[in-house]
Amino acid sequence: MLGTIRSHWPLIAGGRIGMLITLRAEVLYVSANEGLVLIDGPGLAVTLDIEAASALSDQLLAGCTLARQQQRAAIGQAPHSDPCSFG
Repeated sequence: MLGTIRSHWPLIAGGRIGMLITLRAEVLYVSANEGLVLIDGPGLAVTLDIEAASALSDQLLAGCTLARQQQRAAIGQAPHSDPCSFG
């Protein structure tokens, strides 16, 4: 499932995003407006301040790195040094 994002983050205002869904990166739209980061997609609309967006970015990178390691372990490959991407 290369390039997908599962949304079950316990985030923003202590709430949870409604249900567990899998989103392809192509359907997410990320923009900025008036100093806030906006994330929009099917069934998902999130507004983050800069600190929350930065923390989410760090968490996504860490999660992506771990997922890549798990994928490689599942198919018996050695770790690779390429940075994680959704593409």
